[in-house]
Amino acid sequence: MTNLTMPSYFSISLANTRVKYTLFVLAYLIAAGLYWPSFSGLPVWDDMSYLFFDPVMTDKFPYSDIWKNFTWPLSVSLQKALISVAKNNFTVFHAINFLVHAFNSWLVYRLLRLLRMSQFFSYAGFLFFLIHPASVIAVAWMIQFKTLICFSFAMGSLILFIRARSKKDYVLSVILFLMSVLSKSSSLPLPLVLVFLSGRSWKSRKTLWIIPYLLVSIGGYYRLTNSQVAEEAIKHATEVTTQVAQAPETFRPVPDEPLVTPEKDFTPDKDPYEKAKKRESPVEPTLSNEDASKFLAQTRLVIKTMYYYFWQAFIPVENAPVKGLNPFPPSFQDYLHLIFLVLIVIITWKMGLFFAIVGAHIFLLPYLGIIPAPYMNVTWVSDQHLYLALPSFAILLFGLMEKVKKTWQIPVLSLMLIFFAWKTHEASKFYQNNFTFYEASIEANFNNIPLVYNLSMLYILNGREDEAARLMNSVIEAGQDEPYIRENRFYPFILDLRSRLRKK
Repeated sequence: MTNLTMPSYFSISLANTRVKYTLFVLAYLIAAGLYWPSFSGLPVWDDMSYLFFDPVMTDKFPYSDIWKNFTWPLSVSLQKALISVAKNNFTVFHAINFLVHAFNSWLVYRLLRLLRMSQFFSYAGFLFFLIHPASVIAVAWMIQFKTLICFSFAMGSLILFIRARSKKDYVLSVILFLMSVLSKSSSLPLPLVLVFLSGRSWKSRKTLWIIPYLLVSIGGYYRLTNSQVAEEAIKHATEVTTQVAQAPETFRPVPDEPLVTPEKDFTPDKDPYEKAKKRESPVEPTLSNEDASKFLAQTRLVIKTMYYYFWQAFIPVENAPVKGLNPFPPSFQDYLHLIFLVLIVIITWKMGLFFAIVGAHIFLLPYLGIIPAPYMNVTWVSDQHLYLALPSFAILLFGLMEKVKKTWQIPVLSLMLIFFAWKTHEASKFYQNNFTFYEASIEANFNNIPLVYNLSMLYILNGREDEAARLMNSVIEAGQDEPYIRENRFYPFILDLRSRLRKK
């Protein structure tokens, strides 16, 4: 059976001596130190709704119902089994997440070696992935266990596909891909990556093995889109993406983005909301403009998200857990990035790195704003979506760095890793509890109305009414000058909560 045509741009073959295990151990110890502040972290946000307070996780809910009705039954079942053993020992959950991430980093190293990258840059890619700040949300947030194992199975499937020497290897690779899709839908685009990796080997029988992956992917997409829970969540996401300014009659949070409330439902006072809507204020160029069609709004969102995810992979400055909504049209730098991307494509095409830039964007395809998703109710981007794309970005980065003079390689790489380590240690502190989680997110994006509501409620429930009042007042005052804040579908609940707080 013909082997997969491999890229030929890396100079050092697999015959070289392996990287010493002590270097991996040292890297793992450093990474554990960077993540240490999160190891004692309490449940945050979705951890409570979908792990520790979820009836599905109790002994009374059968596993058979999970596999029958849930879109991601494997990850849910594993989390349920973990809870039955670890109970409320949260350190165990954090430790397991870190260990899976450590294993995933080693898989990245193996992938880069299989693609004939030099040992030096393969190890650099391992470090790049291990301590990348964008990975913190997937590692430090307990609920993101599903993202981690989705990556593990997908990467295992990809590695087996590349090195396959028999039908058994292909069958096992397909099984691993199926397990990945049953853990989370993030790996659904993998078959497209396999197509680009196959390169010129279209006549090879090996290419025919992509068909089973396509069937698994189609089946996973069908199950996802025909889920009642997913349909409701996507419906809400579509409303937010197009910025339909409607105040809901009753507060019913979408399934994937629950808010903390003292009651199951309550009806906000409509009068303050109507008054706020009629308040005269400067018109800002936001996506809620009437002249912004649905197509235009989605196009703008795609341009912005492409810019964010690309540069967050290499210069991860923004590390707040939740980014908030972004109703503004693309800026000059967003459009400039499109030109830059075209240049990168031309350069990588000549260097044989084209598959890396394409592979990264294939994995990001579900998160670019083309397809409305539940997370769009609260945040327009989320760093865990970069998790599966980071290996491709690592291939791109270090493939280009090989062309740089050797005297610059180590200094540049060292500065990058030091910066990553600093930002990872900083971001891991955000996951200590709900207060640090929400405060970090709101500090980065004060217009994140759902999180402002959640944090205000937490302040009130913990006897910190003054802080709750100051937070809500600051957002309401900002809303007087910013129409997009008042148009947020959750804004009336801020008004209602402040009104109730004043009556106490």
